[in-house]
Amino acid sequence: MAHYVIQGFYYLFRHKTLLKTVLCPLLWSILFIVCVFCVLLPLVFIPQAFFLSTVMSPFLGIPLAFLLALLELFLVVTIFAAVVLLSITDKLFDQVLILRGHADLVAASNDSACCGCCSIVSVMHFVITICTLPLNLIPVVGTVIWLFINGRCYTWDLHSHYHKELKHRSFNAQRQFVKKHWYGYHMFGMQAMALELIPLANVLFIYTNCVGAALWAADMEDKLLQENKEEDNDRGGDTEKEESGKFRHCDFSQAQSHNYQESNSISKAQSQRYVGSSKICETHNESHPTEETKLKSENQEKN
Repeated sequence: MAHYVIQGFYYLFRHKTLLKTVLCPLLWSILFIVCVFCVLLPLVFIPQAFFLSTVMSPFLGIPLAFLLALLELFLVVTIFAAVVLLSITDKLFDQVLILRGHADLVAASNDSACCGCCSIVSVMHFVITICTLPLNLIPVVGTVIWLFINGRCYTWDLHSHYHKELKHRSFNAQRQFVKKHWYGYHMFGMQAMALELIPLANVLFIYTNCVGAALWAADMEDKLLQENKEEDNDRGGDTEKEESGKFRHCDFSQAQSHNYQESNSISKAQSQRYVGSSKICETHNESHPTEETKLKSENQEKN
C-alpha cells in the first residue's frame, strides 16, 4: 500500500482540476509554515541544541535538536491541517473519487460532518503522537518506531472522511476495518508521515497524501463492486439452474403421465381384444360343435 504515496504525488499534478483546488490553499499554507519555522528556529531549535550539546555532545546534540524541531513543526502542521485545511482535503478526496468513477458514493455522502479537531480519530492521533515523541531521542531507530506506531492512526485519520461521511460507518466498524488492513495502514502512514517531516515541502505532501489515500479508497471500492458483481452472477447462475431443474422435473412428470396414459390405452386395447376373441370363440363353438357335444346330442335324441 506504500505505492499510493507516490501515486498521489503524480496523480495530483496530472489533473488540472485537482491542482486548481489546492493551488491557492497551498500558497497560503507555505506562507504559514515559513512563518512558523522562522518562529521555531530561534525559540525552540537553538535552546534545544544548546541543552542537548551540553548533555550529550555537539555531534549528537545538534542533529537531535534539529529532528525535534522538525517533529514540533510536524505537530503544528497537523493541527493546522485538521482545523483549517479539513474542508479542502475532503473536497480533494471527493474529487479523486469522482475522477475514478465513484460519483454515486460522493453524492450519497453525509454533509453533517463535524470539524476535524472534534473527530475522535484526529484527537486520538494527536494524543498518541505527543505521547510517543520521546522515542525520537533514540537516533534513527526511535524515529522509525515512532513512525510505525503513529502511521496506522495517521492513515485512519486520512480515511475518516471516507469511513464516516461516505460509507456511514460507526467508530467500531472503522476500528474493525483498520484492524483488518493493519499492515497497509501502517506502511502508508509511515511513508506519508516521513514525507511530512520535510520542512516547507510538508505542506505539499499533505495534499499528495490525501490524494494517495483517496486512490486507495477508490481501489477498495472497485474491488468491492467487482465482488458484488461476481456474487450477483453466481446468484443468477444458481437461479438459472433452479429454473432449469424445475423445467426438467416438469418435463419428466409430463413424460411419466404420458407413458401412464399410453399404458392405460394399451391395457384397454388388450382388454377389448380379449373380449373380442372370447366372443369369436363362442360363435365358432356354436357354428362348429365338437365331438363331445355331438355325442351328447345323439344320446338325448335316443332317450
